[in-house]
Amino acid sequence: MKEYFELRKNFDFSLEGGMLIPTLKSQDNRVLNNEEISCFATLKRYSTSVKEYLKDPPSEVKEVVGIDIETTGLDVRKDQIRLIAIYSDSYEIVTEDLESIRTILEDPKVLKVFHNASFDVSFLEFNDYSVVNYTDTMIMQQILMNNRELQSLVKLAKDYLGIQLDKSLQHSKHWNGEITDAHRKYCLQDAKATFQLYQVMFTKIHNNYLFPTYRREIGALPAIIEMKLNGIHVDIVGWEKQLELISIEVADLKSELEEELHCSNLNSNSQLLRSLKNLGVPLYNVKEKHLASFTGSFPIVERLLMYKKKQKIISTYGDKLKSFLDDDNRLHGEWSLIGTQTYRMSCSKPNLQGLPKELRPYIKPKENHVFIIADYSTIEMRVLAEIANVSTLIELLNAGADLHTSTAQAVFKDQPIDKVKRQVGKELNFGLIYGLTPYGLANRINSLQGMKVDEDEAEKFMDAYFEKFPEVKSYQHQQLKSDIITTLGGRYWEERNGLLELKPRQRFNYAIQSSSAEGLKETLNLVMKNKKHEWGLIAAIHDEIVLEVPIESANEAKCFLEQQMIEGMGKTVKKVPVVVDSKIAKTWVK
Repeated sequence: MKEYFELRKNFDFSLEGGMLIPTLKSQDNRVLNNEEISCFATLKRYSTSVKEYLKDPPSEVKEVVGIDIETTGLDVRKDQIRLIAIYSDSYEIVTEDLESIRTILEDPKVLKVFHNASFDVSFLEFNDYSVVNYTDTMIMQQILMNNRELQSLVKLAKDYLGIQLDKSLQHSKHWNGEITDAHRKYCLQDAKATFQLYQVMFTKIHNNYLFPTYRREIGALPAIIEMKLNGIHVDIVGWEKQLELISIEVADLKSELEEELHCSNLNSNSQLLRSLKNLGVPLYNVKEKHLASFTGSFPIVERLLMYKKKQKIISTYGDKLKSFLDDDNRLHGEWSLIGTQTYRMSCSKPNLQGLPKELRPYIKPKENHVFIIADYSTIEMRVLAEIANVSTLIELLNAGADLHTSTAQAVFKDQPIDKVKRQVGKELNFGLIYGLTPYGLANRINSLQGMKVDEDEAEKFMDAYFEKFPEVKSYQHQQLKSDIITTLGGRYWEERNGLLELKPRQRFNYAIQSSSAEGLKETLNLVMKNKKHEWGLIAAIHDEIVLEVPIESANEAKCFLEQQMIEGMGKTVKKVPVVVDSKIAKTWVK
Protein backbone atom coordinates (compact mmCIF):
# COMPACT_ATOMS: atom_id res chain seq x y z
CA MET A 1 0.00 0.00 0.00
CA LYS A 2 3.01 2.30 0.03
CA GLU A 3 2.16 3.61 -3.46
CA TYR A 4 -1.33 4.48 -2.26
CA PHE A 5 -0.03 6.40 0.73
CA GLU A 6 2.55 8.14 -1.43
CA LEU A 7 -0.22 9.34 -3.74
CA ARG A 8 -2.30 10.45 -0.76
CA LYS A 9 0.17 13.30 -0.28
CA ASN A 10 -1.26 15.00 -3.38
CA PHE A 11 -4.55 13.21 -4.02
CA ASP A 12 -7.74 12.45 -2.16
CA PHE A 13 -9.41 9.10 -2.90
CA SER A 14 -13.05 8.11 -2.71
CA LEU A 15 -15.11 5.02 -3.55
CA GLU A 16 -17.98 5.80 -5.91
CA GLY A 17 -20.07 3.01 -7.41
CA GLY A 18 -17.31 0.51 -6.81
CA MET A 19 -14.74 2.73 -8.53
CA LEU A 20 -11.65 4.22 -6.90
CA ILE A 21 -11.72 7.94 -7.75
CA PRO A 22 -8.61 10.15 -7.21
CA THR A 23 -8.94 13.92 -6.88
CA LEU A 24 -5.97 16.30 -6.97
CA LYS A 25 -5.79 18.25 -3.71
CA SER A 26 -4.43 21.45 -5.29
CA GLN A 27 -6.48 23.45 -7.76
CA ASP A 28 -3.62 23.71 -10.23
CA ASN A 29 -3.88 21.52 -13.32
CA ARG A 30 -0.63 19.67 -13.97
CA VAL A 31 0.79 16.63 -15.68
CA LEU A 32 1.51 13.53 -13.60
CA ASN A 33 5.19 12.94 -12.97
CA ASN A 34 6.82 9.56 -13.67
CA GLU A 35 6.69 8.45 -10.05
CA GLU A 36 2.96 9.21 -9.85
CA ILE A 37 2.33 7.36 -13.12
CA SER A 38 4.11 4.33 -11.70
CA CYS A 39 2.14 4.54 -8.44
CA PHE A 40 -1.19 4.77 -10.26
CA ALA A 41 -0.23 1.74 -12.40
CA THR A 42 0.39 -0.24 -9.21
CA LEU A 43 -2.94 0.90 -7.74
CA LYS A 44 -4.71 -0.23 -10.90
CA ARG A 45 -3.05 -3.64 -10.70
CA TYR A 46 -4.16 -4.18 -7.10
CA SER A 47 -7.32 -2.07 -7.28
CA THR A 48 -9.56 -4.77 -5.79
CA SER A 49 -7.35 -4.98 -2.72
CA VAL A 50 -7.13 -1.18 -2.39
CA LYS A 51 -10.92 -0.85 -2.52
CA GLU A 52 -11.36 -3.60 0.06
CA TYR A 53 -8.78 -1.86 2.26
CA LEU A 54 -10.67 1.43 2.10
CA LYS A 55 -13.94 -0.29 3.00
CA ASP A 56 -12.43 -1.93 6.08
CA PRO A 57 -9.05 -0.43 7.12
CA PRO A 58 -6.97 -1.72 10.06
CA SER A 59 -8.45 -1.17 13.51
CA GLU A 60 -6.43 0.79 16.01
CA VAL A 61 -5.02 -1.03 19.03
CA LYS A 62 -3.28 0.42 22.07
CA GLU A 63 -0.71 -2.34 22.23
CA VAL A 64 0.64 -5.42 20.43
CA VAL A 65 2.02 -8.34 22.44
CA GLY A 66 3.58 -11.65 21.50
CA ILE A 67 2.36 -14.67 23.48
CA ASP A 68 3.61 -18.22 23.88
CA ILE A 69 2.33 -21.04 26.07
CA GLU A 70 4.07 -24.27 27.02
CA THR A 71 2.08 -27.40 27.82
CA THR A 72 2.59 -30.95 29.02
CA GLY A 73 1.34 -32.29 25.67
CA LEU A 74 -0.78 -31.68 22.60
CA ASP A 75 -4.19 -32.85 23.86
CA VAL A 76 -6.25 -29.93 25.12
CA ARG A 77 -8.46 -32.29 27.16
CA LYS A 78 -5.70 -34.22 28.88
CA ASP A 79 -2.70 -31.92 29.09
CA GLN A 80 -2.02 -28.79 31.10
CA ILE A 81 -0.65 -25.30 30.50
CA ARG A 82 2.56 -24.98 32.51
CA LEU A 83 3.79 -21.53 31.51
CA ILE A 84 2.76 -18.45 29.56
CA ALA A 85 4.97 -15.63 28.35
CA ILE A 86 3.91 -12.20 27.09
CA TYR A 87 6.36 -9.88 25.35
CA SER A 88 5.92 -6.30 24.16
CA ASP A 89 7.97 -3.15 23.69
CA SER A 90 7.06 -2.02 27.19
CA TYR A 91 7.13 -5.17 29.35
CA GLU A 92 7.89 -8.87 29.70
CA ILE A 93 5.81 -11.38 31.66
CA VAL A 94 6.56 -15.06 32.27
CA THR A 95 4.21 -16.77 34.71
CA GLU A 96 2.56 -19.99 35.77
CA ASP A 97 -0.36 -17.95 37.13
CA LEU A 98 -2.69 -17.51 34.16
CA GLU A 99 -5.21 -15.65 36.29
CA SER A 100 -2.74 -12.78 36.62
CA ILE A 101 -2.83 -12.09 32.87
CA ARG A 102 -6.56 -12.65 32.28
CA THR A 103 -7.21 -8.92 31.75
CA ILE A 104 -4.61 -8.81 28.97
CA LEU A 105 -6.14 -11.81 27.23
CA GLU A 106 -9.62 -10.32 27.40
CA ASP A 107 -8.68 -6.73 26.43
CA PRO A 108 -9.95 -6.04 22.87
CA LYS A 109 -7.52 -3.12 22.52
CA VAL A 110 -4.50 -5.39 23.01
CA LEU A 111 -3.64 -7.39 19.89
CA LYS A 112 -2.36 -10.81 20.94
CA VAL A 113 0.08 -12.41 18.50
CA PHE A 114 0.53 -16.21 18.54
CA HIS A 115 2.42 -18.62 16.36
CA ASN A 116 -0.21 -21.31 15.71
CA ALA A 117 -3.11 -19.69 17.54
CA SER A 118 -5.25 -22.74 16.89
CA PHE A 119 -3.12 -24.58 19.44
CA ASP A 120 -2.49 -21.83 22.02
CA VAL A 121 -5.96 -20.27 22.02
CA SER A 122 -7.64 -23.69 22.12
CA PHE A 123 -5.75 -24.51 25.32
CA LEU A 124 -6.57 -21.13 26.86
CA GLU A 125 -10.25 -21.21 25.89
CA PHE A 126 -10.66 -24.80 27.09
CA ASN A 127 -9.32 -23.68 30.47
CA ASP A 128 -11.86 -20.82 30.60
CA TYR A 129 -9.50 -18.01 29.61
CA SER A 130 -11.25 -15.99 26.93
CA VAL A 131 -8.88 -14.58 24.30
CA VAL A 132 -10.13 -11.49 22.46
CA ASN A 133 -8.49 -9.93 19.39
CA TYR A 134 -5.62 -12.13 18.29
CA THR A 135 -3.60 -12.94 15.20
CA ASP A 136 -1.25 -15.66 14.03
CA THR A 137 2.20 -15.43 12.41
CA MET A 138 1.82 -18.94 10.98
CA ILE A 139 -1.20 -17.82 8.97
CA MET A 140 0.53 -14.55 8.06
CA GLN A 141 3.29 -16.60 6.45
CA GLN A 142 0.74 -18.63 4.47
CA ILE A 143 -0.78 -15.39 3.19
CA LEU A 144 2.60 -13.95 2.21
CA MET A 145 3.70 -17.14 0.44
CA ASN A 146 0.23 -17.78 -1.02
CA ASN A 147 0.15 -21.43 -0.07
CA ARG A 148 -1.00 -23.85 2.59
CA GLU A 149 2.45 -24.90 3.79
CA LEU A 150 2.92 -24.34 7.52
CA GLN A 151 6.27 -22.95 8.72
CA SER A 152 7.75 -23.44 12.17
CA LEU A 153 8.67 -20.55 14.44
CA VAL A 154 12.31 -21.65 14.20
CA LYS A 155 12.34 -21.34 10.41
CA LEU A 156 10.52 -18.02 10.31
CA ALA A 157 12.76 -16.53 13.01
CA LYS A 158 15.80 -17.53 10.99
CA ASP A 159 14.36 -16.34 7.64
CA TYR A 160 12.87 -13.03 8.77
CA LEU A 161 14.85 -12.10 11.88
CA GLY A 162 18.18 -13.80 11.29
CA ILE A 163 18.14 -15.48 14.71
CA GLN A 164 18.48 -19.12 15.75
CA LEU A 165 15.97 -20.11 18.42
CA ASP A 166 16.95 -22.59 21.12
CA LYS A 167 14.59 -25.58 20.87
CA SER A 168 16.24 -27.81 23.47
CA LEU A 169 13.06 -27.80 25.60
CA GLN A 170 10.60 -28.21 22.76
CA HIS A 171 9.43 -31.73 23.62
CA SER A 172 6.52 -31.97 26.06
CA LYS A 173 8.51 -34.37 28.27
CA HIS A 174 10.47 -31.36 29.52
CA TRP A 175 7.35 -29.70 30.94
CA ASN A 176 6.12 -32.24 33.47
CA GLY A 177 8.47 -31.35 36.32
CA GLU A 178 9.49 -28.22 38.19
CA ILE A 179 9.59 -24.97 36.22
CA THR A 180 13.08 -23.46 36.21
CA ASP A 181 14.67 -20.27 34.91
CA ALA A 182 15.64 -22.20 31.79
CA HIS A 183 11.96 -22.93 31.12
CA ARG A 184 11.04 -19.27 31.63
CA LYS A 185 13.81 -18.09 29.31
CA TYR A 186 12.73 -20.62 26.66
CA CYS A 187 9.08 -19.54 26.77
CA LEU A 188 9.94 -15.83 26.69
CA GLN A 189 12.24 -16.21 23.66
CA ASP A 190 9.35 -17.69 21.66
CA ALA A 191 6.98 -14.90 22.72
CA LYS A 192 9.59 -12.29 21.78
CA ALA A 193 10.30 -13.91 18.39
CA THR A 194 6.56 -14.09 17.67
CA PHE A 195 6.19 -10.38 18.52
CA GLN A 196 9.13 -9.42 16.30
CA LEU A 197 7.90 -11.58 13.44
CA TYR A 198 4.53 -9.86 13.51
CA GLN A 199 6.15 -6.44 13.09
CA VAL A 200 8.09 -7.54 10.01
CA MET A 201 5.36 -9.67 8.46
CA PHE A 202 2.54 -7.18 8.94
CA THR A 203 4.58 -4.55 7.09
CA LYS A 204 5.16 -6.99 4.22
CA ILE A 205 1.45 -7.89 4.11
CA HIS A 206 0.57 -4.21 4.05
CA ASN A 207 3.11 -3.34 1.36
CA ASN A 208 2.06 -6.28 -0.82
CA TYR A 209 -1.62 -5.27 -0.89
CA LEU A 210 -2.61 -8.30 1.16
CA PHE A 211 -4.26 -6.62 4.14
CA PRO A 212 -7.86 -7.45 3.03
CA THR A 213 -6.84 -11.11 2.70
CA TYR A 214 -5.14 -10.97 6.11
CA ARG A 215 -8.16 -9.32 7.75
CA ARG A 216 -10.51 -11.93 6.31
CA GLU A 217 -8.42 -14.94 7.28
CA ILE A 218 -7.68 -13.76 10.80
CA GLY A 219 -11.35 -12.81 11.21
CA ALA A 220 -12.32 -16.44 10.55
CA LEU A 221 -9.68 -17.86 12.92
CA PRO A 222 -12.00 -18.00 15.99
CA ALA A 223 -14.36 -20.17 13.95
CA ILE A 224 -11.89 -23.02 13.43
CA ILE A 225 -10.95 -22.90 17.11
CA GLU A 226 -14.59 -23.15 18.16
CA MET A 227 -15.22 -26.04 15.77
CA LYS A 228 -12.16 -27.82 17.14
CA LEU A 229 -13.29 -27.38 20.75
CA ASN A 230 -16.96 -28.18 20.17
CA GLY A 231 -16.52 -31.28 18.04
CA ILE A 232 -19.45 -33.37 16.79
CA HIS A 233 -21.28 -36.17 18.57
CA VAL A 234 -21.42 -39.67 17.07
CA ASP A 235 -24.06 -42.27 17.92
CA ILE A 236 -21.31 -44.88 17.97
CA VAL A 237 -23.62 -47.78 18.89
CA GLY A 238 -25.84 -47.10 15.89
CA TRP A 239 -22.86 -46.58 13.61
CA GLU A 240 -21.24 -49.87 14.65
CA LYS A 241 -24.45 -51.70 13.74
CA GLN A 242 -24.45 -49.97 10.36
CA LEU A 243 -20.79 -50.93 9.86
CA GLU A 244 -21.71 -54.58 10.38
CA LEU A 245 -24.26 -54.33 7.56
CA ILE A 246 -21.73 -52.58 5.32
CA SER A 247 -19.18 -55.33 6.07
CA ILE A 248 -21.68 -57.96 4.88
CA GLU A 249 -22.29 -55.94 1.68
CA VAL A 250 -18.53 -55.69 1.07
CA ALA A 251 -18.04 -59.43 1.55
CA ASP A 252 -20.88 -60.24 -0.87
CA LEU A 253 -19.64 -57.75 -3.46
CA LYS A 254 -16.11 -59.09 -3.16
CA SER A 255 -17.21 -62.66 -3.83
CA GLU A 256 -19.36 -61.64 -6.80
CA LEU A 257 -16.68 -59.44 -8.36
CA GLU A 258 -13.89 -61.99 -7.91
CA GLU A 259 -16.01 -64.61 -9.67
CA GLU A 260 -17.13 -62.36 -12.52
CA LEU A 261 -13.70 -60.83 -13.06
CA HIS A 262 -11.81 -64.09 -12.52
CA CYS A 263 -9.61 -62.11 -10.15
CA SER A 264 -8.41 -63.74 -6.94
CA ASN A 265 -7.25 -60.48 -5.33
CA LEU A 266 -9.24 -57.29 -5.94
CA ASN A 267 -6.66 -55.32 -3.98
CA SER A 268 -3.93 -56.22 -6.49
CA ASN A 269 -3.88 -53.41 -9.05
CA SER A 270 -2.06 -55.50 -11.65
CA GLN A 271 -4.50 -58.43 -11.35
CA LEU A 272 -7.51 -56.12 -11.40
CA LEU A 273 -6.28 -54.20 -14.44
CA ARG A 274 -5.63 -57.42 -16.35
CA SER A 275 -9.07 -58.83 -15.46
CA LEU A 276 -10.90 -55.67 -16.52
CA LYS A 277 -9.01 -55.50 -19.82
CA ASN A 278 -9.98 -59.11 -20.48
CA LEU A 279 -13.63 -57.96 -20.23
CA GLY A 280 -12.98 -55.24 -22.81
CA VAL A 281 -12.69 -52.24 -20.48
CA PRO A 282 -10.06 -49.95 -22.14
CA LEU A 283 -8.26 -48.95 -18.95
CA TYR A 284 -4.66 -47.88 -18.41
CA ASN A 285 -4.90 -47.88 -14.58
CA VAL A 286 -7.40 -48.77 -11.87
CA LYS A 287 -7.45 -45.47 -9.98
CA GLU A 288 -10.96 -44.57 -8.91
CA LYS A 289 -11.03 -41.32 -10.89
CA HIS A 290 -10.13 -43.19 -14.10
CA LEU A 291 -12.54 -46.05 -13.38
CA ALA A 292 -15.41 -43.60 -12.88
CA SER A 293 -15.32 -42.57 -16.54
CA PHE A 294 -16.36 -46.11 -17.57
CA THR A 295 -19.33 -46.64 -15.26
CA GLY A 296 -21.92 -45.83 -17.93
CA SER A 297 -20.52 -48.29 -20.46
CA PHE A 298 -19.51 -51.09 -18.08
CA PRO A 299 -21.88 -51.81 -15.16
CA ILE A 300 -19.27 -54.04 -13.48
CA VAL A 301 -17.02 -50.99 -13.09
CA GLU A 302 -19.78 -49.21 -11.20
CA ARG A 303 -20.10 -52.19 -8.84
CA LEU A 304 -16.31 -52.28 -8.42
CA LEU A 305 -16.30 -48.63 -7.42
CA MET A 306 -19.09 -49.32 -4.94
CA TYR A 307 -16.97 -52.11 -3.44
CA LYS A 308 -13.95 -49.81 -3.13
CA LYS A 309 -16.05 -47.07 -1.57
CA LYS A 310 -17.62 -49.31 1.05
CA GLN A 311 -14.30 -50.99 1.79
CA LYS A 312 -12.81 -47.55 2.45
CA ILE A 313 -15.68 -46.70 4.80
CA ILE A 314 -14.83 -49.76 6.92
CA SER A 315 -11.08 -49.08 6.99
CA THR A 316 -11.34 -45.32 7.59
CA TYR A 317 -14.47 -44.96 9.69
CA GLY A 318 -14.38 -48.15 11.75
CA ASP A 319 -11.82 -48.66 14.52
CA LYS A 320 -9.76 -45.74 13.22
CA LEU A 321 -12.69 -43.37 13.75
CA LYS A 322 -13.28 -44.67 17.29
CA SER A 323 -9.68 -43.83 18.19
CA PHE A 324 -10.51 -40.13 17.72
CA LEU A 325 -13.59 -40.12 20.00
CA ASP A 326 -13.42 -38.36 23.36
CA ASP A 327 -15.16 -39.60 26.51
CA ASP A 328 -18.45 -38.04 25.34
CA ASN A 329 -18.27 -39.72 21.91
CA ARG A 330 -17.43 -36.46 20.17
CA LEU A 331 -14.95 -36.05 17.33
CA HIS A 332 -12.65 -33.03 17.53
CA GLY A 333 -11.03 -32.53 14.14
CA GLU A 334 -7.90 -30.50 13.53
CA TRP A 335 -9.23 -27.68 11.37
CA SER A 336 -6.86 -25.74 9.10
CA LEU A 337 -7.87 -22.21 8.15
CA ILE A 338 -5.90 -22.31 4.89
CA GLY A 339 -6.08 -25.95 3.94
CA THR A 340 -5.80 -25.77 0.14
CA GLN A 341 -4.17 -23.60 -2.52
CA THR A 342 -7.51 -21.84 -2.99
CA TYR A 343 -7.70 -21.02 0.75
CA ARG A 344 -10.51 -23.46 1.43
CA MET A 345 -10.42 -24.86 4.93
CA SER A 346 -9.51 -28.47 5.60
CA CYS A 347 -9.85 -30.88 8.49
CA SER A 348 -7.87 -33.90 9.67
CA LYS A 349 -7.70 -36.38 12.56
CA PRO A 350 -10.39 -37.14 11.37
CA ASN A 351 -11.49 -35.37 8.21
CA LEU A 352 -14.92 -34.12 9.26
CA GLN A 353 -15.38 -32.50 5.85
CA GLY A 354 -15.25 -35.87 4.11
CA LEU A 355 -17.57 -37.98 6.22
CA PRO A 356 -19.44 -40.48 4.02
CA LYS A 357 -23.19 -40.10 3.66
CA GLU A 358 -23.61 -43.48 5.38
CA LEU A 359 -22.13 -42.05 8.58
CA ARG A 360 -23.94 -38.72 8.64
CA PRO A 361 -27.26 -40.08 9.99
CA TYR A 362 -25.31 -41.10 13.10
CA ILE A 363 -23.93 -37.59 13.66
CA LYS A 364 -26.42 -36.28 16.21
CA PRO A 365 -26.77 -33.23 18.45
CA LYS A 366 -26.47 -33.47 22.20
CA GLU A 367 -29.58 -33.84 24.34
CA ASN A 368 -32.24 -31.12 23.93
CA HIS A 369 -30.37 -29.67 20.94
CA VAL A 370 -30.81 -29.70 17.16
CA PHE A 371 -28.65 -28.96 14.16
CA ILE A 372 -29.10 -25.93 11.94
CA ILE A 373 -27.73 -27.01 8.55
CA ALA A 374 -27.39 -24.31 5.90
CA ASP A 375 -25.65 -24.28 2.55
CA TYR A 376 -25.21 -21.91 -0.37
CA SER A 377 -27.13 -22.71 -3.55
CA THR A 378 -24.99 -22.90 -6.74
CA ILE A 379 -22.50 -20.49 -5.18
CA GLU A 380 -19.69 -21.03 -7.67
CA MET A 381 -22.07 -20.21 -10.52
CA ARG A 382 -23.00 -16.99 -8.75
CA VAL A 383 -19.33 -16.13 -8.23
CA LEU A 384 -18.67 -16.88 -11.91
CA ALA A 385 -21.48 -14.51 -12.91
CA GLU A 386 -19.95 -11.80 -10.72
CA ILE A 387 -16.27 -12.22 -11.51
CA ALA A 388 -16.69 -12.70 -15.30
CA ASN A 389 -19.69 -10.35 -15.58
CA VAL A 390 -21.71 -12.98 -17.47
CA SER A 391 -24.79 -11.03 -18.57
CA THR A 392 -27.13 -13.93 -19.40
CA LEU A 393 -26.13 -15.77 -16.23
CA ILE A 394 -26.75 -12.62 -14.18
CA GLU A 395 -30.21 -12.31 -15.71
CA LEU A 396 -31.07 -15.95 -15.05
CA LEU A 397 -29.92 -15.81 -11.43
CA ASN A 398 -31.81 -12.59 -10.77
CA ALA A 399 -34.91 -14.20 -12.26
CA GLY A 400 -34.54 -17.27 -10.04
CA ALA A 401 -34.27 -19.59 -13.04
CA ASP A 402 -33.15 -23.22 -12.87
CA LEU A 403 -29.62 -22.85 -14.27
CA HIS A 404 -29.12 -26.48 -15.23
CA THR A 405 -32.41 -26.65 -17.12
CA SER A 406 -31.61 -23.39 -18.87
CA THR A 407 -28.19 -24.66 -19.97
CA ALA A 408 -29.74 -27.94 -21.11
CA GLN A 409 -32.23 -25.99 -23.24
CA ALA A 410 -29.34 -24.21 -24.95
CA VAL A 411 -27.80 -27.60 -25.76
CA PHE A 412 -30.88 -29.62 -26.72
CA LYS A 413 -32.82 -26.74 -28.30
CA ASP A 414 -36.50 -27.65 -28.68
CA GLN A 415 -36.25 -31.11 -27.12
CA PRO A 416 -38.10 -31.68 -23.82
CA ILE A 417 -35.71 -31.44 -20.88
CA ASP A 418 -35.91 -34.57 -18.76
CA LYS A 419 -33.86 -35.50 -15.70
CA VAL A 420 -30.93 -36.85 -17.73
CA LYS A 421 -30.73 -33.82 -20.04
CA ARG A 422 -30.86 -31.51 -17.02
CA GLN A 423 -27.93 -33.46 -15.57
CA VAL A 424 -26.02 -32.77 -18.78
CA GLY A 425 -26.67 -29.07 -18.18
CA LYS A 426 -25.35 -29.46 -14.65
CA GLU A 427 -22.19 -31.21 -15.88
CA LEU A 428 -21.60 -28.32 -18.28
CA ASN A 429 -22.25 -25.62 -15.68
CA PHE A 430 -19.88 -27.03 -13.09
CA GLY A 431 -17.43 -28.81 -15.37
CA LEU A 432 -16.50 -25.92 -17.63
CA ILE A 433 -15.61 -23.77 -14.62
CA TYR A 434 -12.85 -26.32 -14.05
CA GLY A 435 -11.71 -26.37 -17.69
CA LEU A 436 -13.44 -29.65 -18.52
CA THR A 437 -12.38 -31.04 -21.94
CA PRO A 438 -14.66 -32.67 -24.56
CA TYR A 439 -13.15 -36.04 -23.58
CA GLY A 440 -13.89 -35.43 -19.90
CA LEU A 441 -17.40 -34.18 -20.63
CA ALA A 442 -18.16 -37.21 -22.80
CA ASN A 443 -17.03 -39.54 -20.02
CA ARG A 444 -19.23 -37.75 -17.49
CA ILE A 445 -22.26 -37.83 -19.78
CA ASN A 446 -21.70 -41.49 -20.62
CA SER A 447 -21.86 -42.35 -16.93
CA LEU A 448 -25.48 -41.15 -16.94
CA GLN A 449 -28.23 -43.67 -17.58
CA GLY A 450 -29.80 -43.27 -21.02
CA MET A 451 -27.26 -40.91 -22.58
CA LYS A 452 -24.28 -41.76 -24.81
CA VAL A 453 -22.16 -39.23 -26.72
CA ASP A 454 -18.75 -39.16 -28.37
CA GLU A 455 -16.15 -36.40 -28.06
CA ASP A 456 -17.43 -34.54 -31.12
CA GLU A 457 -20.94 -34.38 -29.69
CA ALA A 458 -19.58 -33.32 -26.31
CA GLU A 459 -17.64 -30.53 -28.01
CA LYS A 460 -20.83 -29.34 -29.70
CA PHE A 461 -22.49 -29.23 -26.27
CA MET A 462 -19.61 -27.07 -25.05
CA ASP A 463 -19.94 -24.78 -28.07
CA ALA A 464 -23.64 -24.34 -27.27
CA TYR A 465 -22.74 -23.46 -23.67
CA PHE A 466 -20.19 -20.84 -24.71
CA GLU A 467 -22.64 -19.42 -27.24
CA LYS A 468 -25.10 -18.91 -24.41
CA PHE A 469 -22.46 -17.57 -21.99
CA PRO A 470 -19.74 -16.00 -24.21
CA GLU A 471 -18.24 -14.03 -21.32
CA VAL A 472 -17.15 -17.30 -19.69
CA LYS A 473 -14.93 -18.15 -22.65
CA SER A 474 -13.57 -14.60 -22.72
CA TYR A 475 -12.84 -14.79 -19.00
CA GLN A 476 -11.01 -18.10 -19.37
CA HIS A 477 -8.94 -16.74 -22.26
CA GLN A 478 -8.08 -13.68 -20.16
CA GLN A 479 -7.03 -15.85 -17.21
CA LEU A 480 -4.72 -17.89 -19.45
CA LYS A 481 -2.78 -14.89 -20.74
CA SER A 482 -2.93 -12.51 -17.75
CA ASP A 483 0.11 -11.91 -15.55
CA ILE A 484 -2.15 -11.59 -12.50
CA ILE A 485 -5.25 -13.48 -11.34
CA THR A 486 -7.38 -11.74 -8.71
CA THR A 487 -10.28 -12.89 -6.54
CA LEU A 488 -13.36 -10.84 -5.71
CA GLY A 489 -11.85 -10.12 -2.30
CA GLY A 490 -8.44 -8.96 -3.52
CA ARG A 491 -6.27 -12.04 -3.12
CA TYR A 492 -4.05 -12.57 -6.14
CA TRP A 493 -1.55 -14.79 -7.91
CA GLU A 494 1.31 -13.26 -9.87
CA GLU A 495 4.79 -14.40 -10.86
CA ARG A 496 6.37 -13.85 -7.43
CA ASN A 497 3.72 -15.81 -5.50
CA GLY A 498 2.82 -18.85 -7.52
CA LEU A 499 1.10 -17.84 -10.78
CA LEU A 500 3.60 -19.68 -12.97
CA GLU A 501 2.95 -22.91 -11.07
CA LEU A 502 -0.76 -22.91 -11.97
CA LYS A 503 -2.02 -25.25 -14.69
CA PRO A 504 -4.59 -23.93 -17.20
CA ARG A 505 -7.51 -25.50 -15.32
CA GLN A 506 -6.30 -23.90 -12.12
CA ARG A 507 -6.11 -20.53 -13.84
CA PHE A 508 -9.75 -20.98 -14.87
CA ASN A 509 -11.05 -21.99 -11.48
CA TYR A 510 -8.79 -20.73 -8.70
CA ALA A 511 -10.20 -17.21 -8.56
CA ILE A 512 -13.76 -18.59 -8.54
CA GLN A 513 -13.18 -21.21 -5.85
CA SER A 514 -11.09 -18.78 -3.79
CA SER A 515 -13.76 -16.09 -4.01
CA SER A 516 -16.30 -18.60 -2.68
CA ALA A 517 -13.93 -19.41 0.18
CA GLU A 518 -13.56 -15.69 0.89
CA GLY A 519 -17.33 -15.32 1.19
CA LEU A 520 -17.55 -18.28 3.55
CA LYS A 521 -14.86 -16.81 5.79
CA GLU A 522 -16.56 -13.42 5.83
CA THR A 523 -19.64 -15.33 7.00
CA LEU A 524 -17.79 -17.23 9.71
CA ASN A 525 -16.43 -13.94 10.99
CA LEU A 526 -19.98 -12.57 11.24
CA VAL A 527 -21.34 -15.75 12.83
CA MET A 528 -18.69 -15.74 15.55
CA LYS A 529 -19.21 -12.05 16.30
CA ASN A 530 -23.01 -12.15 16.40
CA LYS A 531 -24.23 -15.60 17.47
CA LYS A 532 -25.51 -16.37 20.93
CA HIS A 533 -23.02 -18.02 23.25
CA GLU A 534 -25.12 -21.17 23.58
CA TRP A 535 -25.19 -21.66 19.80
CA GLY A 536 -22.21 -23.84 18.93
CA LEU A 537 -20.49 -23.76 15.56
CA ILE A 538 -19.53 -27.36 14.79
CA ALA A 539 -18.70 -27.59 11.06
CA ALA A 540 -18.01 -25.56 7.91
CA ILE A 541 -17.58 -27.43 4.64
CA HIS A 542 -16.92 -25.33 1.51
CA ASP A 543 -20.52 -24.10 1.07
CA GLU A 544 -22.15 -25.50 4.22
CA ILE A 545 -22.27 -24.39 7.88
CA VAL A 546 -23.67 -26.37 10.79
CA LEU A 547 -24.74 -25.01 14.20
CA GLU A 548 -25.76 -27.02 17.27
CA VAL A 549 -28.40 -25.07 19.21
CA PRO A 550 -30.98 -25.60 21.98
CA ILE A 551 -34.32 -26.79 20.60
CA GLU A 552 -36.20 -23.75 21.92
CA SER A 553 -34.11 -21.31 19.85
CA ALA A 554 -33.95 -23.41 16.66
CA ASN A 555 -36.11 -21.14 14.49
CA GLU A 556 -34.29 -18.03 15.64
CA ALA A 557 -30.91 -19.65 14.97
CA LYS A 558 -32.03 -20.81 11.52
CA CYS A 559 -33.04 -17.28 10.49
CA PHE A 560 -29.85 -15.90 12.01
CA LEU A 561 -27.58 -18.27 10.09
CA GLU A 562 -29.35 -17.59 6.80
CA GLN A 563 -28.97 -13.83 7.29
CA GLN A 564 -25.29 -14.06 8.23
CA MET A 565 -24.52 -16.28 5.23
CA ILE A 566 -26.26 -13.92 2.82
CA GLU A 567 -24.53 -10.89 4.31
CA GLY A 568 -21.10 -12.53 4.41
CA MET A 569 -21.10 -13.77 0.82
CA GLY A 570 -22.80 -10.55 -0.23
CA LYS A 571 -19.66 -8.59 0.66
CA THR A 572 -18.21 -9.72 -2.66
CA VAL A 573 -21.13 -11.19 -4.68
CA LYS A 574 -23.28 -8.16 -5.50
CA LYS A 575 -24.70 -8.53 -9.02
CA VAL A 576 -26.80 -11.61 -8.25
CA PRO A 577 -28.74 -12.75 -5.17
CA VAL A 578 -27.06 -15.04 -2.65
CA VAL A 579 -29.39 -17.96 -1.94
CA VAL A 580 -29.14 -20.10 1.20
CA ASP A 581 -31.02 -23.34 1.84
CA SER A 582 -31.39 -24.28 5.52
CA LYS A 583 -33.12 -26.81 7.74
CA ILE A 584 -33.53 -27.82 11.37
CA ALA A 585 -32.46 -31.44 11.84
CA LYS A 586 -31.81 -34.14 14.40
CA THR A 587 -29.05 -35.71 12.30
CA TRP A 588 -26.42 -34.28 9.95
CA VAL A 589 -28.28 -35.11 6.75
CA LYS A 590 -29.09 -32.47 4.14
